[in-house]
Amino acid sequence: MMKKCFRKGLVYVSSLILVLGLLSACGKNTDNSNEKEQTSQNTQQTINSETEKPDVSEQPDVSEESNSSEETSNLEAPSSSQQPSDSEKPSNSEKPSSSEKPSDSENTNTESSKPEPAPSEPEASISTSAPGWDKVPSFKESNLTEKEMAVKIVECIISSTMSDFEKALEIHDWLIFNVDYDHTYSNYHAINAFVDRSCVCQGYAEAFELLAEAAGLETTFVSGVATNSSGQTESHAWNQIKISGAWYNVDVTWDDPTHEGKDFNDHSGNGYDYFLISKAQLEKDHKAESYNEGEKTCSSNYDKVSILKVAAASGRYGDVAVVTNISEANAGIKKYMDQNKSTMTLWIYDSSVTVATSQNYIQNLVGKVQYVISLSTYYPSDNGILKCPIGITPSSEWDAIPVVTNVDEFKTLLDQNGDAGITSYTVRYESTSGQPVIAASKYGFNISYVTYNDGNSWLIDVFIQ
Repeated sequence: MMKKCFRKGLVYVSSLILVLGLLSACGKNTDNSNEKEQTSQNTQQTINSETEKPDVSEQPDVSEESNSSEETSNLEAPSSSQQPSDSEKPSNSEKPSSSEKPSDSENTNTESSKPEPAPSEPEASISTSAPGWDKVPSFKESNLTEKEMAVKIVECIISSTMSDFEKALEIHDWLIFNVDYDHTYSNYHAINAFVDRSCVCQGYAEAFELLAEAAGLETTFVSGVATNSSGQTESHAWNQIKISGAWYNVDVTWDDPTHEGKDFNDHSGNGYDYFLISKAQLEKDHKAESYNEGEKTCSSNYDKVSILKVAAASGRYGDVAVVTNISEANAGIKKYMDQNKSTMTLWIYDSSVTVATSQNYIQNLVGKVQYVISLSTYYPSDNGILKCPIGITPSSEWDAIPVVTNVDEFKTLLDQNGDAGITSYTVRYESTSGQPVIAASKYGFNISYVTYNDGNSWLIDVFIQ
């Protein structure tokens, strides 16, 4: 009995141990499976995240994104029709994560590295009528740039009713009348022309270019060398300008008499020898070495008579008549005689005239005009322009001069004046019979005379003894 009970107890204990062992094994298997499941889930997440992560080669470069944002900010925003559709927009999985976006500090650096926008070019506000040269500021205490100064000048001297040719001439003349050539060679730029009103050729050329551009004209700056009248070759600068579709050369410096050391206040010698001229004309004494926008054709000269007439009509040169022959000279002189003027200037244009031939040309003209003129000086050029300040007899005085047509009339007038006690007077002797031969009458007399109108008329000064 005891053996049976002991056997049963042993079986019971063994069974219990077996059950406990099975239970223990079961628990371990459960933990292992959970651990494996967790590992599997982690691995899958890693695989998924690697799959969704953008390829390094496809990630946007920070600098490119910065540049792109700069370019976009400078453009107008696209319209709704230009914006991408929802199907074209990147999905959330394609967008870079927050860790991939540039930091605020990077954004700050990108913004600070943006170049500042270039200042816009000032534009002149050209009205239908210009206020005038006297309204141009002095700029002595001004902080304006030279471009802004050019705009201010153009607003005063240029009107919208002017042609391109008239604008160019106005700018050319403003520089000649208001800027003196700097013989100390200290002032080289446009700002010296505008502020100091004195500069060398580079300053003239820069100033002309800025003023022309402010007036809406196409122009260039040219540098090279030029040979002056003394045969000296020196560095030089001038311009080219487009007028009515054609290009021409302009050298304001050499048109200004102060370049040759003449009186700044005497503009009788102002020239248009180098205003709107051809390449062939310019290259007689100029040679270009560089052009800021390339060489232009400049194949012809602008009509010189038109230039002179517009310049004369400005009134800046006083009483001027532009003439090309004797008939026009007579008409020009008569015009100012009738206004009772005693002085005037003839601008004579003849393309054949040179400096070498000008003196004979003037003497011939003086002998052929219908009216007596006095000429003390003149300004010749090698481009056919002769400027002659002359003295004339006012019409009221001219008309008061008695006229005789033959020797008998001359003698009758001589006797009348002698009996009246007049010892000197002037008479106009007009005849196609030739020079009068005056014989003494009851009075002794001395006479002097000048001829005019091709020798058919004489103005005779009579002195009775």
